[in-house]
Amino acid sequence: MKGEPSDVPVPKGKVAQQISDLLGQVQNDEFCFGGLAYLLPVLPGLKVSNIGTVSFPLRGEMVEQLKLQAREEQFQSWTIPASQVAMQNPEWGSGIAVLCAFIAEKLGYKDIALLPRLTRVLVCGPGGCVERLPAVVTGRCVAILVVQPPSEYTGGDLLVSRAGAKNEVRYELGNTAAAFRPHYVVYTAGSSCCVERVTTGYRIAMVYQLLLPAQVPFDWCKRARLSLSGELAAALKQLKAGPDDIGAIEEEPYPGNPENDTSDTGDDDEILAFVLSNSYNRMLLYKDGWEALSGVDRARFQFLKDANSLLPPGKQLSFYFANSHFTTELTKTKEVVVWRSITGAVAGNGSGTALSKPFNFLNPDDESLSRLWDNTRKSTMPECDRFAIAMWPSSADIVNQVDLMGIAAAIPTILLHDALSDATVRMLLKNDVLGSYNFALAVQSSKSPIQLLLFCQKLVPAIIKVGDVKLVKSFFKKYFDLLSEAEKTDFLPWLRMLVLHFGWRQVDTCIIAAIDCSSFEISLNRALVLTESLSDSPTARAELTVFAVGKAQVLCHARPDALAFSTNTGLLWKNAAASGNATTFLSVKNLVAQINPEHLGSIVTELSKYVDASSLPEHQAALAPIAWARRQWLINEILDCEKPFTWHTTNTSFLHSTEILDFLQSPTSSLVIRNFKSMSEARLLTAVLYQKIQAPLSITADRQGPNVVVQITKTGGQFDMRREKVPTYMAEIQRLGQLLPLKENASNANTRKAKQLSGMKRP
Repeated sequence: MKGEPSDVPVPKGKVAQQISDLLGQVQNDEFCFGGLAYLLPVLPGLKVSNIGTVSFPLRGEMVEQLKLQAREEQFQSWTIPASQVAMQNPEWGSGIAVLCAFIAEKLGYKDIALLPRLTRVLVCGPGGCVERLPAVVTGRCVAILVVQPPSEYTGGDLLVSRAGAKNEVRYELGNTAAAFRPHYVVYTAGSSCCVERVTTGYRIAMVYQLLLPAQVPFDWCKRARLSLSGELAAALKQLKAGPDDIGAIEEEPYPGNPENDTSDTGDDDEILAFVLSNSYNRMLLYKDGWEALSGVDRARFQFLKDANSLLPPGKQLSFYFANSHFTTELTKTKEVVVWRSITGAVAGNGSGTALSKPFNFLNPDDESLSRLWDNTRKSTMPECDRFAIAMWPSSADIVNQVDLMGIAAAIPTILLHDALSDATVRMLLKNDVLGSYNFALAVQSSKSPIQLLLFCQKLVPAIIKVGDVKLVKSFFKKYFDLLSEAEKTDFLPWLRMLVLHFGWRQVDTCIIAAIDCSSFEISLNRALVLTESLSDSPTARAELTVFAVGKAQVLCHARPDALAFSTNTGLLWKNAAASGNATTFLSVKNLVAQINPEHLGSIVTELSKYVDASSLPEHQAALAPIAWARRQWLINEILDCEKPFTWHTTNTSFLHSTEILDFLQSPTSSLVIRNFKSMSEARLLTAVLYQKIQAPLSITADRQGPNVVVQITKTGGQFDMRREKVPTYMAEIQRLGQLLPLKENASNANTRKAKQLSGMKRP
């Protein structure tokens, strides 16, 4: 918004001007107001039956007379019925009529003469008060008017609260001017009030009910607001829809505007905004959102909300707080905007961003630039900082959030949409280096988690709907690469969707890059999982298998037994066999063949699921040596553990030799040698014993509390723990024999060798 401080800005466009004018018809949504009653004469000429004219301010002598005609409601509080009271000053009645007209317009009853009816006169003396009671309203009463003639007292503040509200409005009517001028307070029907305890002096007040004339419907104000809301809704509907106007439906004509409700050809597509009239505490507004608005700001936003609710979902508006900050340096003006949702939640990065789209500012009160933007109402405006409410059709919500707040800020809104338009998808995936950089920066610096995985999952079906394969490459470069490795693994089903729709040849480079990572094992796992899901794409399966085999080879180069402990070995074998590529299958066979036979048990079991009588001969033949190696290892283990415990020493020149030799010849399974001075001494003995004793022993140096010990344990012969596994080994040998019947001439290798005992001898 540019111009001189005295300029009065006008909204651009017919629709924007209409909306601005309608908002200008909304005044403060105040349930109570009051102050000096300038329209009333100083003295009302109050006459009370049997007493005469009352003098003001009240004094004790006059109060004593009034008590005779009054009813004491509470301690030091009296009520005089209206039937005992008359106003002798004719200017009082005309003044009350003018005051009622002013009140009617402020309450929304424009051009309607509210009828005042005096109900009672209240008098409070020192120590007196009026406890809080709901306002008693009858018939056509719409408000209560309390008029206080000149009174001299302290304390006795009037407190008014709206029904269901926690906050109260305080009126200090016992101020210095109260003794010389009448004051008034008016509050809407249904609100409640009380009078705090009077400290000194006397307070008197006349209470009026303000009634609607008989010819005016009691719900006139509601009808007027509804008609006005209908006009505003019809105007809002003419705003140009955004690219995501999916599901927009027509509804019944709006109240008060049945002819224009179907208009949908408006050309007003700029962002509408209006500056809030009041100043607000930033933190309170961020905490409570629009609930923190007051006065005319609250009334106008409620008016917008009511009109918005009349629109079909596809035409409704989205609202945001825009904290605009202008600074002028020399001749250059800079504008920075901090965005918040209408509920006060953070929108965007939470800090100021440059305004990339101009606002079309509404001006409901026809105020000058200086009045709109200068909080201090100074004549110069070197720096301006004000809150505005910005609005646009919900169908333009995504595109405007992206332009104004960044893609990261738009993600929650994107996720709420059932579908995205082609235009929106292309906008999100356009080749924009700066936008990509800002998005990556927002993801990395965000204080709250960004639902990037859900966002990527949302984009894939939208890309498929558009059908442009060029968008796939942009998607991976701009968004997918920012996912964590765990999220990329979770994304595999959506990679499958891209392959099935566009075909492997169209997206193969992107898919391979997507599943690849620094961890060879994770890359291998992703490739095999994706391969399994692409049963209808043999080309994709074959190339993914080649990729997986390559990762397995690198993995096994670093750790030869890596596949022994992998859950993917079976799938790797299966897909290599199904690929029809002999080189690929041979590579997998060689990788499995290099595994230590000790770890082949579960591997052979897994591979046997994919090799049966119907398998190709070369696949059956490939499994045979692997099963054979495992079977031989089992046989050797059984033979080895059934050997007797034997030992041999080269010489006996070592510490504790007698004790150790006696242990070796005994049936005892372990020996603990104590009283070492240090761990080094114990380790030295351990090394010497391993050098001079040839026997299946476990010799370790250890600490037992404060003591250092050497423990010797027999592990061969009857002490061999492997003997417990022999039944299991025998069962596995039998299964392997059934799985792959071995040649007859191999049976000699399966017979047990004669036990060769070396005896026990000393040098």
